[in-house]
Amino acid sequence: MNSFSSGESAQRAYLQLENTLQTNPQEESISRLEDFLRQYPDFAQAHNDLAVLYYHAGNKLQTLGHYEKAVRLEPANSTFRKNLASFYFVEMGWVDDAIFIYTDILAKTPNDTEVLAALGIISVNLDRRTEARTFFTRLLELEPWNQDARAFLAELEPAEAAAYGTPPAPTQSAPADLDALLADLRDTITRLEQQNSPEDTYANAVALLNQGNQQAAICELEKLVQRDPSHALAHNDLGVLYLQQGDTEKSQHHHELAVKADPTSTTFKKNLAGLYFTERGKTDDAIFLLTEALRAEPDDVEILTGLYRIALAIGWTEEAATFLEKVTELEPWNQDARELLGQLRSANGFFLASN
Repeated sequence: MNSFSSGESAQRAYLQLENTLQTNPQEESISRLEDFLRQYPDFAQAHNDLAVLYYHAGNKLQTLGHYEKAVRLEPANSTFRKNLASFYFVEMGWVDDAIFIYTDILAKTPNDTEVLAALGIISVNLDRRTEARTFFTRLLELEPWNQDARAFLAELEPAEAAAYGTPPAPTQSAPADLDALLADLRDTITRLEQQNSPEDTYANAVALLNQGNQQAAICELEKLVQRDPSHALAHNDLGVLYLQQGDTEKSQHHHELAVKADPTSTTFKKNLAGLYFTERGKTDDAIFLLTEALRAEPDDVEILTGLYRIALAIGWTEEAATFLEKVTELEPWNQDARELLGQLRSANGFFLASN
């Protein structure tokens, strides 16, 4: 009942907001949609519309994130899926991902002219002339007035296209031919994916990052985790990169997925705990992660230092001193830790045995 009421409330609020989006400046519309999504984070239409605005603003990463969120929330919505597929193909160059979405839509709705046109254009770009002719011919059967489709056909097969006074009549075999073509396209993409392993994609992302192209590296890593959601290292790296860009929400999302994919990694736990404490105000969650990591790595100075900082911040001075003392035992040369320990003892008037 509450969920239904919440959905109705979000719908009403969005209908009111929609009336202003067309007239407001782009920056204000983006700000209003961001505010709306903070209150209703699972409203798919708002994510899709925000992606459109970010696209016009030239922010590809935000566009990608919100298009994908809209599809995750409403995976059956063909409009959201077509928007995402178009963005994959036109802006990201992720042809295989676009084909998978388009072919899946067309298998369910074989008369979708937008999808037929998109697959025809993709086939032209891949120099798959036979497939392109099939898509554009089918499009002309549905839209005899479509001059763009007729022009593509004329380029693909000038003599045959010129002979058409009118578009070719539909035949009984067309749907079966289309099904076979879609299956062949998907098989081809599957083989290409097998050739391009997750290790290759990750190595390419690292190379891009080393070249200083952080945005391209993020795009490669996003592509990798989409294909392999359990790739913990890629999620961790995305968490780090998004934090550097100031997007703490996406950073948290990927750091959490990294820990979920590899719960034995103390590095992933330390990164997530650091984000929880410094950026998200989740102190208890940070403490839980660090103490769990400390049980596995009791001599890890980074974990001990993290626990010291949290303990000091929340007023646990004795615990903070205990963690610092352990650091000085492990690193007797660590002058900073020794000075901090001395200051803590002096300020709080209690004695801990010196090393």
